[in-house]
Amino acid sequence: MPSRITLMLLASAPLVVGYLAWRYQRPRGVTTHDQHQATKRQGERPMTSEMAGTAQEQVLRWMEEGPTALAAIRCIVHEDTNLKRIAEATLKECERLRHEGDQLRAEVSRLTAETERLQKERADTAQWFTAMIKEAVPRFRIEPPPA
Repeated sequence: MPSRITLMLLASAPLVVGYLAWRYQRPRGVTTHDQHQATKRQGERPMTSEMAGTAQEQVLRWMEEGPTALAAIRCIVHEDTNLKRIAEATLKECERLRHEGDQLRAEVSRLTAETERLQKERADTAQWFTAMIKEAVPRFRIEPPPA
């Protein structure tokens, strides 16, 4: 994913290209020698007609490709914005699910504790009932009927 600085540089490329095309435009009626002298300043390299021709062609090509590049940049920025929205929504959903999971874990713990309490109560009741039956059986001796 290109950085914003890269995108800004790409967006400004047609402006730079347009300036360069204007700056190195060969004036009509001026000889190559005059152009060579006119462009020769301190720290500048002289521009030959061959260099100017290829530079002009390149500048024109960049100018023609500029709108396509800008459209691609707009598309990338739009996609970046959409992906950020999607990521934010996903993070919110993840946090909501995490919170819901914590609540469900707490409920499971509560229900497990209640189940253990009820099982212990059931076992105690069964033990008490067994003890009562064992105690009551000797009191109620049933005589077999006479035959």
